[in-house]
Amino acid sequence: MILFILLFIGILFLGDSFTSLFNCKLSWWERFGLAYGLGLAILTFGTFFSSLLGAPFNKYILLFVFLVCLTVIWYVKKKRQIGLGLKIYWNRPTMPVIILGIIILLVGLSSLFESVVRPIYIWDAVAIWGAKAKAIFSLGDVQAVKDYGAKRFYPLNIPLAMALFYYFGEPFVKSIFPFYFIAILTVFYGALKRYGCGYVGSAGTLMLAATPLFSIIQQLPMPTCPWLFTIWLP
Repeated sequence: MILFILLFIGILFLGDSFTSLFNCKLSWWERFGLAYGLGLAILTFGTFFSSLLGAPFNKYILLFVFLVCLTVIWYVKKKRQIGLGLKIYWNRPTMPVIILGIIILLVGLSSLFESVVRPIYIWDAVAIWGAKAKAIFSLGDVQAVKDYGAKRFYPLNIPLAMALFYYFGEPFVKSIFPFYFIAILTVFYGALKRYGCGYVGSAGTLMLAATPLFSIIQQLPMPTCPWLFTIWLP
């Protein structure tokens, strides 16, 4: 678990370092969301590029790729005379915003809990990515399995990210998706809050976070009064 947390922090630091190259004034909500997506994308792209040069897929190559990417980013920052970029803009939220934020966080954590507890059990896009990820992790070769399995045209960003999380056990493989979900919510909230008040941003983010739950409700058995649901659900 400690290594998992360190990896997550490393991904955030890599993504935030890249984001700071643009010298944008972002809230910490937006910086967190962008840092996770960009950090994981940079790390997987570096891993893919190293595989083109013949490097295997293992934890030592991943650490080397991480350090090289971070060094290049910070070299560019130094040449452009950009500061550390660690300043975080924070406005104290009101109590209603805090309550809505807690509800949004619980929705995000519930998706994380489900992804860790439930294995890959349906043959869908996640299973196809998971099969490719397990092949990459087991064989230690990205190029040998890029055309492995069904849907060969699927990009390797997600399989590489899932293969990276295989080092922490199979239950953590799908955890990249809830983190993407939470990252999108934070960026969405930051964008709404930038052009409106905190209430609008929180309410809109809660609506976006709750959207996947409606598809789950549609799969449940209908109650004795189905018209109560047909009013709201198509």
